[in-house]
Amino acid sequence: MSLVKPVIYNDSGELERLQAGDTLDASVTNPEAISLTAGTGGVTIGNPVYLSAANTGTKAKADAAATSKVFAFAKETVAEGVSFNALIDGLVTLTTGQWDAIAGTTGGLAAGTDYFLDNATAGLITSTPPTTGYSLKVIRGVSTTIGLILKERVIKL
Repeated sequence: MSLVKPVIYNDSGELERLQAGDTLDASVTNPEAISLTAGTGGVTIGNPVYLSAANTGTKAKADAAATSKVFAFAKETVAEGVSFNALIDGLVTLTTGQWDAIAGTTGGLAAGTDYFLDNATAGLITSTPPTTGYSLKVIRGVSTTIGLILKERVIKL
């Protein structure tokens, strides 16, 4: 069996192999969470965000390559310039009302349904695949209140 380097997210939110000289910090107690500073307009709980600058999360939107690279999901609602916690992997748990606000649904997520980054409104998701801009599946419904973060590549349409 050969050794392989792990795949990580770099500071730009892109996937890459661990680089020579870099190390992994195994002392993290909650590896799927990260602290970011809210970018333009702040964030609302559940918003998909991209890295708009170093350690800055701004609402993602699938109308441009740069803004469609979802890095995390906001765990809280904060104003622009305020620190917030975000999930970069795993399960996102919100109330059905919170999912309704983010996904345009009634009664939360649908189990087994894939949700895409919205290309019309920043910070929203939709179960309707986009036909223009960029396509990115970001969440798969597990239940009405739980979504699994999907790690898929952005597709230019």
